[in-house]
Amino acid sequence: MQKPLLTLQTKDFLSGINPAGAHGQGGGLFFKADGVTPLFEAGTSQSVNNGLLMAGASGTTIGGSPNGNFLCSLCYDTGTRISAYFGTSTGRIFRQDIGTGDTPPTGANLTSIQTAGSAVLALESLQAVGGDPYIFYFLPGSVGRYDINAGTFNDSWGSASTDNTRASHKYFDQILYGGGTGKINSISDNGSAVLVNTGSVLDIPSNSTATAISDDGIYAIIAVSNNSRGDTGAYADTRILFWDGFSSSWLREYPLTDPLIYAIKKTPVGVFAFGITGIWQVTFGEVKKIFSHPPGVYTVVNYNVHHYGKSAVSYFSDSLVWGGTSGSNYAIKSLGKLDSSAPNAYLHPFLSTAGQNITLVDGQLLKGWLYVADDTPQLKAYPFSTTNAPQTGVSAQTIYYPLPYQVQIEKIKVTFGEPLASGDAFDIDTKIDEDTAAVDFDSVSYAVEGAVRSKVMTPKTNATPRPNQQISFVLNWTGGAVKIKSIKVYGEAEEDKTE
Repeated sequence: MQKPLLTLQTKDFLSGINPAGAHGQGGGLFFKADGVTPLFEAGTSQSVNNGLLMAGASGTTIGGSPNGNFLCSLCYDTGTRISAYFGTSTGRIFRQDIGTGDTPPTGANLTSIQTAGSAVLALESLQAVGGDPYIFYFLPGSVGRYDINAGTFNDSWGSASTDNTRASHKYFDQILYGGGTGKINSISDNGSAVLVNTGSVLDIPSNSTATAISDDGIYAIIAVSNNSRGDTGAYADTRILFWDGFSSSWLREYPLTDPLIYAIKKTPVGVFAFGITGIWQVTFGEVKKIFSHPPGVYTVVNYNVHHYGKSAVSYFSDSLVWGGTSGSNYAIKSLGKLDSSAPNAYLHPFLSTAGQNITLVDGQLLKGWLYVADDTPQLKAYPFSTTNAPQTGVSAQTIYYPLPYQVQIEKIKVTFGEPLASGDAFDIDTKIDEDTAAVDFDSVSYAVEGAVRSKVMTPKTNATPRPNQQISFVLNWTGGAVKIKSIKVYGEAEEDKTE
């Protein structure tokens, strides 16, 4: 009985993408896998799909007329209604009431509640004890305030610098935000129920600007840089500062080899800073790079234009999630554990709109969903579940497996997690390197084979693959919801005639 040369199965699928590239060893199974995931029901108990390799879910389009790119988002619970707020590059603020179920409302449900004078760069909420709840919206040159109870707006409630970097963060009972070169400003109460713009509360290096702010539950964490042009290629003086909220200066600092940090996210598994060159884990005791690969987030040169990096970063479960480029594609990416029972992995579970930069990602608005905006402009919600059908036309390519001798690949057996159903279609190719055309193997579909549980695929032509150094496999989901359980590659060793 012929034995398989290579078997790919659940444990391999769960290893995800190898950041080291097509020839990386000791990492993930895939060289690239945009819109392909082994965790189709991440965070779901007793999942029937996790571990099977599938195309990621399609998105639900959120209705409305954004008329501008989404720059920021915020979830707020009034006690009677849970709402998501979104700010755009054209100065509009939208609200969507989401606390009515486990799926996002559909139809024309983005309600425009304000048209500000300029781009809405950030949103933060704050309520003094005994006072009214407010949402503060940061514009170039001013701070606006929305009274949630009264439904009234004041676009010029407070002053601010005129740059477009607007880093902001709710730090205990105040909002910290970048006050321009050399300053961190604060919004807080004045000892009563009144909220005031208290102005500068911390002087940072005089030639630097705050590009991101967060906290670790004790200290405020502030990323600063003297990269005045926002140049994504120049190593400027970029630092992470720790401040206790009351001292006259920061308590600790770490220099980073990164042009700038555009987002800092506090998650259940730690604090992480997103830079141009990679992702850094940030603690009071150390700062270390954990992802030495450009995240691909939409960034532009110059501080005087809109910077989308800070809004295209979020988290879901025990994983960082963000949106960015992947070759010629645009994908939603994850790093960590999308499901707490799964191993740590780097994945691209959803493919976004072709040719459109991702401007916002938020996994903390509605349970089980990622809200994703792009510069179409449009807003979509992607589920980690079977609520939406999988995408079609997505592909994954494995890394190149080194071979100890020349082999003749005779057949590939693909076993499915469930019998094929109406509309299902799938095919597989092999590659010996990136400069040689792929060899096309048979395809399989419900329309031709019916409800089969497996398919033995052979080369479509006489060009049987005879790799003598390496082999890679390209998997193509061309229709339906095909679920892959295992892939077994069969072949025979043969004389290497190249020696």
